Amino acid sequence: MINNIQLLRAIACFMVVFYHLQVMVGASYPVHCNTQFGTAGVDIFFVISGFVMFYITRSFDRTPFQFWKERIIRVVPLYWIVTFMIVFAFKSGFHPNGLHALNLRDLITSIFFIPDIRADGVSAPILVVGWTLIYEMFFYFLLGLTLFLRSQRKIWIVLTLFFVSLCFVRRMFGPFSFALDYYMNPIMLEFSAGCLLGIVYARVDISKWPFPRALGYGLIGMGAIVIALPDAVFPGLLHLTRDSFSGSMTRCGIFGIPAFMIVAGALVLEKAGHLWKGRALLLQGAASYAIYLFHTVGMQGFVKAMAFVFPAKDFSMGLIVMILSMIFIGCIGTGVHLFVEKPLQKMMKAKKLSFSVKTT
Repeated sequence: MINNIQLLRAIACFMVVFYHLQVMVGASYPVHCNTQFGTAGVDIFFVISGFVMFYITRSFDRTPFQFWKERIIRVVPLYWIVTFMIVFAFKSGFHPNGLHALNLRDLITSIFFIPDIRADGVSAPILVVGWTLIYEMFFYFLLGLTLFLRSQRKIWIVLTLFFVSLCFVRRMFGPFSFALDYYMNPIMLEFSAGCLLGIVYARVDISKWPFPRALGYGLIGMGAIVIALPDAVFPGLLHLTRDSFSGSMTRCGIFGIPAFMIVAGALVLEKAGHLWKGRALLLQGAASYAIYLFHTVGMQGFVKAMAFVFPAKDFSMGLIVMILSMIFIGCIGTGVHLFVEKPLQKMMKAKKLSFSVKTT
């Protein structure tokens, strides 16, 4: 485990949580907060994902099918659990996650990570945050296809050229169908940026670099400033729809580049021996996937319950609810990670091992 990356996962996750939470709390309390910097948590996640995938495959000890199986075991079970929870809640008369219509096509496209427009007109899976997992799974699929090259430099070049080509074709000849257009999103370049960090991290020795800690914190500080700057100085720049914002080079410039800087800074600090520690914080990093999947559904119910019990229409109460919601979803996500995700992963890996032993 790379400590700094684990902690950075927790930070990125709670950035996304805050982004969604401010809208939910603002609907019941006079907390007029409409910042966009929290969405950069997704960009940080994508850069981290590219780095981690290159880091764990650097020895080329997996076949493409083994790699894909590992990723499916890691991503799919918990995602399916949350998706079917939402479907059950909707069929019970609720509207979780802003779901207002549902059909069989929505369910199929959601659980198989196929980009589509839902029956209620929303261009996202049943679990809205699943839109990022579509990109993750596409990246895993492509990386698995290129493992036969057995050279991370060659793989990085192939993947980067492919992503750039998709962006170029989309720009010059698009728009295409929704699904095809989805995969041509420039946000895919953030995975490539993370892959580059994976190559550099494994090969560069910074022990003789002057002031590596200053460099690490400098990169993180500059990245954080660039992410926060539009909200503070150019708020109109970010007031775009999610689709147009995510689907343009604007996002890569505003959030992708600083996300790369932040992850690079964390890795420089790790190499310099300056590890971010703290069991509770590292646990939040380990639980970040569970928190990410459950936060919209969990917070939606919690905020509504708090608004019913404490209907005070003042800013202070809204701020308290926001803080309590962050703590609540952190606890729920950690509980799911410890008592659902980890046992499920252990069970599936054990079954996989048992099957391989029997067949050999």
